[in-house]
Amino acid sequence: MSIRRGVHGDGMAYFGEHCITCPLRGECTGAAGGRTISVGVFEAALARAGKRQANPGWQADYRANRPKVERKLAHLMRRRTAGDAHVSGAGQRSTPAVGHGAGA
Repeated sequence: MSIRRGVHGDGMAYFGEHCITCPLRGECTGAAGGRTISVGVFEAALARAGKRQANPGWQADYRANRPKVERKLAHLMRRRTAGDAHVSGAGQRSTPAVGHGAGA
């Protein structure tokens, strides 16, 4: 397999020579040149993060802190959109909207 990198660090992985003898080729690709996969700029960082997140200690820490973080983010979002609060009941509109109601 070879990965050809682009100018921005992204690239394409070419599996052509490995696809020739692979018994799963029919399920994987129908391309004459074999399978190609896009490799993003952050692929290495994502792989490192995946290894780190597989650690039981990391998972326990994440589970302990996630509710606090999500609660804080929800609080910030509520404060940010407080002026856009939904109003229900009879007094929703002070004036009728154009094109709504009787005779529209």
